[in-house]
Amino acid sequence: MKYKVWRVVNFPNDATYYEVDTPLDGAMKIIELAKMDLKNPHIETNTFGLIAVTEYGEEEWYDENGNDIDVMVDEMWDEVDI
Repeated sequence: MKYKVWRVVNFPNDATYYEVDTPLDGAMKIIELAKMDLKNPHIETNTFGLIAVTEYGEEEWYDENGNDIDVMVDEMWDEVDI
């Protein structure tokens, strides 16, 4: 399965997509981008998510407990130094 991080900066702009190999890689990419955004005075808002790309199409990713990528990002935030 393939995955894509989606990111919207200063809504209502369009999303930008970043291909990643695993949900863990997706969480790391989101943290990297979000921490960079915090240093950019031109970015007022941002939002992120993770899409699972399957043979049937694309859908928002959820873990086996029904949690979206935000839960993983929250758990890892302080551990990742960018």
